[in-house]
Amino acid sequence: MDAKSDDDVTEPNPSADDVTEIRPAVQAPDPTPDTDRKAARKEARRQPLNPDDPEPTWLARGSGGRTIVGIVLVLVMVAGIAALGWWLFEPASAESTDDGKLTSEDCRVSEAKDEAATVRLPPSLGKTEPRATATVTTNVGELTVLLFGDVSPCGVSGFEYLTRQGFYANSPCYRLTTQQTDPTVTLRCGDPTGTGKGGPGFRYQAEDAFTGEVGRDYVALINDRKGMAGGSFAFVRGESKPTAALSVIGQVISGHGVLDQIGAAAGVDPYDDEPAQPVVIQKITIKTGTVTLPPSDNGSSPSSSGVPTTSGTGTATPSGSGQPSSGGSSSSGGGIDFPN
Repeated sequence: MDAKSDDDVTEPNPSADDVTEIRPAVQAPDPTPDTDRKAARKEARRQPLNPDDPEPTWLARGSGGRTIVGIVLVLVMVAGIAALGWWLFEPASAESTDDGKLTSEDCRVSEAKDEAATVRLPPSLGKTEPRATATVTTNVGELTVLLFGDVSPCGVSGFEYLTRQGFYANSPCYRLTTQQTDPTVTLRCGDPTGTGKGGPGFRYQAEDAFTGEVGRDYVALINDRKGMAGGSFAFVRGESKPTAALSVIGQVISGHGVLDQIGAAAGVDPYDDEPAQPVVIQKITIKTGTVTLPPSDNGSSPSSSGVPTTSGTGTATPSGSGQPSSGGSSSSGGGIDFPN
């Protein structure tokens, strides 16, 4: 046998094509499995809650109903949340006692279109001292009023706010009513226009704790036909029984003779018109804290509770109840009922 040559023994070098062929083939990943899984999940989400039920028509592909119903459901949910929030967090409405009288300190301030109104809306009302005095200086004389902040916080704080803003300075009293029986004099003031139709540019809810309560020498806010107070108020001389047209905020404790003088200027016959003698409020001064009551020129003086007594002097502290009475008189007093 012939011996093999070196060429016969040496293995031939593989060509480039041969190398490519003998390497393990690297194939691209098959996207089919992932695609199938995504499609399956998508299909599962579209299935009704009960597999035995037919697919709801509003979920049908391409109908556009799913988008519309989704929007409606979102709007309904938002409205429900808003209604719940209003119910939970709305400002407390005015609460009433068993006899229907307003006792809440929710003063409900609202804007009003008043002629020549120059007073800014108060940031809040209802916070005031339990006891304070207001010295009302007029061109006829001074009157001192004991304010019942503990019983009528909305009314008193509104009156005090307008006083601090200078609303009452140099304003005329615009109407006087007199008669032979109590209340003998009713003097209406607090409107800088002098018409009884002006106001500060806002209205607020004042208390009616004294409605139907007989008392003497009341000072009361005059409510409009909606039961809201503004700037006008009245001095009521003698015994009276306020109606819902008035919100009592205090009691005259000094200066009764000033009211008598204003009423006498109108004559002895019943009178109801502009004051016969012009009356102008020059200024009002508020003092808070312990109130020293002056000797009364009415034959009686309020005690710390606001109830007139026969003592000549006294001291009213902020702990008083503020309920004035008729001072022992058996008369029921005349009713006072006049809207603006």
